[in-house]
Amino acid sequence: SFSGFFHAPRPTVHVVHAWDAKFRDLVVAVTAHATGIPAPSLDSSHVMFREVQSAFDRCYFVDAFCVDQNVPAPIGDQYCQTDKFDLVID
Repeated sequence: SFSGFFHAPRPTVHVVHAWDAKFRDLVVAVTAHATGIPAPSLDSSHVMFREVQSAFDRCYFVDAFCVDQNVPAPIGDQYCQTDKFDLVID
C-alpha cells in the first residue's frame, strides 16, 4: 500500500464519497471527524488547528481519487477515466 511504501501509519478510517458530491464537503467531513468539531474551519490559521493537535495523528484512506469503473467510455474519449493518469501525475 501507499502508506506501507512510505512507512507511514496505516489508515484507520476509510472515507468514500458520492460521485456528484463537492470535494470541499469531503474535506469538511474528514476535518470534522478528525477534530470532533461539527462545523470545522478550513482556514489553516484557525485556532482549531493549534488546539486539536491530535487531529494530525489520524490517518485516512480517502477513496475519492478512484476510477468510476461504470463509465463505458473507450480509451481516448473525454469521459474515459483510465487513460488520464499521465495528465495528473506531473
